Amino acid sequence: EGLRDFFLYRDLGIAQATGGKVIAQLVIAHNAPEKGTGWHRHEAEFHILIMLRGWNMIPSDVQTIQVGSSPAMMAALEKGGIDAAVLTEPTFFFAEDQGYRTLADLADMDIYYLHSMIDTTRSYLRAHRDLALRFMKGYVEGIAYFKKNRKESIEVLAKKLRTAPAQTKYLERSHTLYSSGYFENAPYVSLKGVTTLLDFYAKDNPRARSANAQSFFDNSLVKELDDSGFIKRLYE
Repeated sequence: EGLRDFFLYRDLGIAQATGGKVIAQLVIAHNAPEKGTGWHRHEAEFHILIMLRGWNMIPSDVQTIQVGSSPAMMAALEKGGIDAAVLTEPTFFFAEDQGYRTLADLADMDIYYLHSMIDTTRSYLRAHRDLALRFMKGYVEGIAYFKKNRKESIEVLAKKLRTAPAQTKYLERSHTLYSSGYFENAPYVSLKGVTTLLDFYAKDNPRARSANAQSFFDNSLVKELDDSGFIKRLYE
C-alpha cells in the first residue's frame, strides 16, 4: 500500500529483523513522475516507540490504534476519537492553526535517528566513486538551491505535490522548517542516529548489540566535498 508505480522497490529485510516494527526499502526511479508525486503517508509506529523510549516509557503505558493518514488522524482528533496523534507536515501545521498543542518534536528531544537515507553497496562505491561523488555534488547543490531560492522551491513543491492554492501557506512553513534545521549544508550521516537504530533493533536481534555502528555508513564523499570547500562556496 502506498507504493508508486514509477519506483522499483527492494526490501532490505529490516521488517523481518524488527518483527514488522520498521520497514526499509531500496527505491529506484524507473519512470519520470510527469504528473507529480502527490502526498503520501508513512506509518508512525516507529516514531511513537522512539518517543516513548525518550520519555522512559514502554508501549504498554499507552493505548495506540491505527487510524490512517495524517488527515484521518486530524479528523479523529477533532471528533474526540483519539487524544493525540503523530502528524506529518503539512497536517501538523493545520493542527496548530486549530489550537492543538505540540506535545513533542523529535527534533527537539535530543533523539537522533535516520529518516531518509541514500544507500549503495561498498563494491559500487569502489568501482564508481567518481560517479557517486558527482551525484553527491548534485545532492548538496539541491539543498543549497532549496535554501537560497525560497519562492522557486515552493513553486516546485506546489507543482510536484499538486497542492491547492489554499495550502501554499503550509508549504511556506514547511520550507522554513526544513531550511532552518532539518536540511544540513553538509549532510553527514549521524553516528548517533545509527546507534539509536541499533539499540532499537537489539531487543529483537541480539546481533545488533555487538554491531559496529560506523560500519553501516560512509561519510567520505561528503567529507571530500566539505574539505575541498565545495559546500562552503555554494553559500557564498
